[in-house]
Amino acid sequence: MKATLCVFILAFLMTVSVVNLRYIKAAIVVDMRVHNIDTGLDYETVQGAIDANETLDGHTILVDAGLYYERVFVYKSLSIVGENKSDTIIDGQGLGTVVNVMADDVSISGLTIRNGGFAFERSGIFLNSSRVSDISDNIVMNNVYGIRLSICDHIVVSGNIIVNNSYGLWLSQSQNNVVSGNNISESIYAGIHLFPSSNNIVSENTVSDNEHGIYVYFSRNNTIVDNIAFNNSFGIWSSGSQVNRICNNKVFDNNKSGIWLGGSFKNVLVENTLINNDVGVSIRDSVNNSIFHNNFVNNNVSVRTVDSANTFDNGSEGNFWSDYDGADLDEDSVGDSPRVIDQNNTDNFPLMGMFSGFSVTLEDRMFDVFTVCNSTLSDFTFNYTWSMIEFKVEGFNNSVGFCRATIPKQVVNAPYIVLLDSMEVNATLLPASNLTHTLLYFTYRLSTRQVLIASKPYYELATLLHRYNVLLANYTELVGEFEALSTLHTEVVLNYSSLQVAYNDLNETYHELKGRQDATEKELGDVRGLMNIFVAATIFGASASVVFLWFGFMYYRRFNKQKKIFGEYKFGPLELGQFLFEMDIRRREGKIKRFEQKYGFRVQPRSSLDEIIRSLKSRKKEKRG
Repeated sequence: MKATLCVFILAFLMTVSVVNLRYIKAAIVVDMRVHNIDTGLDYETVQGAIDANETLDGHTILVDAGLYYERVFVYKSLSIVGENKSDTIIDGQGLGTVVNVMADDVSISGLTIRNGGFAFERSGIFLNSSRVSDISDNIVMNNVYGIRLSICDHIVVSGNIIVNNSYGLWLSQSQNNVVSGNNISESIYAGIHLFPSSNNIVSENTVSDNEHGIYVYFSRNNTIVDNIAFNNSFGIWSSGSQVNRICNNKVFDNNKSGIWLGGSFKNVLVENTLINNDVGVSIRDSVNNSIFHNNFVNNNVSVRTVDSANTFDNGSEGNFWSDYDGADLDEDSVGDSPRVIDQNNTDNFPLMGMFSGFSVTLEDRMFDVFTVCNSTLSDFTFNYTWSMIEFKVEGFNNSVGFCRATIPKQVVNAPYIVLLDSMEVNATLLPASNLTHTLLYFTYRLSTRQVLIASKPYYELATLLHRYNVLLANYTELVGEFEALSTLHTEVVLNYSSLQVAYNDLNETYHELKGRQDATEKELGDVRGLMNIFVAATIFGASASVVFLWFGFMYYRRFNKQKKIFGEYKFGPLELGQFLFEMDIRRREGKIKRFEQKYGFRVQPRSSLDEIIRSLKSRKKEKRG
């Protein structure tokens, strides 16, 4: 009995084990959400796909949308691609760096990488001694370092959303990298931090709501260009750094300084626009920095300096200051008096309008066109074929606007023509023009105006060609219309011939039908006559029938009446005749009496009734005898 029970229990346990194994295998199959595109194999985790022996350098790992609680170590040259960055999430659960990259030529994109934690050096993505890798189009959040590069070169970090980290993007001892097109916000310390790193390009990033938008610390030869920094404490901060180029950045609404230089030298700040910051540029313990072609607009303090001596112009042009109240009597767009910052810092050539720079490409070469305008400039275009520059200027209606354009002679050749809304205006060729550049100055009444600057011969040729093209288009249109009319004329002639034949046929048919109609009308006339006769005969016959019926009816009534009388008195034919005769005689006697009474004249008959009856009876007897 015990042996049987043991066997039964063992069989039951084995069955349960088999069932559980099947469920586990089914669950594994269902959860295989990571795929090696090159081998066709599927995996449960990202790390499992990386670790597989079949996964080799150059392979692509595709990660399905979903939540993955793991930390990933990439030690092979792989492309790891999420299905979409919003829903494909690798979560480090605060346990440490989420994605560690330790190989060259690694690509990571399309993922949300979060929760590495805020303990020391925990990162969302950490590239250590990596080269030629690409980190693009990810969301990175809730880490000490959102993305961290250490001892890296030729790395591209682009198009990422990096939010709520201590440092959004950190580069240390890294060079020749590109950080471009990222949106970095809500960093506790810095959106982008270079320490110490060199020869990097930081471009077209948007940094906002950070303590420091871009922080350059003990770094050199970096280019900080075309970035937007707003609503930070400091837009761009440079400390202990040198020979960096900070240019064409839009820095506004920062509550301390737009740009801060501390212990920095030989940096170039050019073509930046600083608007509505507490301080436009703060400089402390910094020398030999070149600061020109910048726009200082509506900052509480344009520039604040401490123990610094720097250059605020390039020897002929300085910066635009919205608080500058000097004049420009010679109309060259440069103020006649300097803009003094302090005894060691002066802009000797302040600009009278905002400075703008535009790049044009001609025969695979890049050229810069610069403008100084007191109006808003937009929609800049360059016509390569005809070497024409066009842009739009806008301002308050009827106020006087001016524009000074600095144009490379290789872009537009002399002689020049300037048009506003297709009307030529006088443009002054300024003395500052040289062998390589032409400076044109012109004024206008402001509203919204379209400006065109061109080489006059090219413009006239282009105008003639345009007119020729218009005439050619009109000629082509007329030829087309003529051909259409010719085709229509041919169709009309053909249709006319067809219609003439049809008309003749219809005319013959008409005369034939007319003859038939006349014959039919004659026949109908004859029929109408016969019908009239028939109707008259019918009416006459009907009338006669009515009269005959009436007389017959009256006769019938009298006959019945007399018959009734004869039946009552049982007369024979003779007695009947005698009775009727007597009745007639009495009727006549009645009429005679009425006549006599009316006229008083007595009518004497030849015989009385009795005499007549006797005479009749005697004749009857004679006939019988």
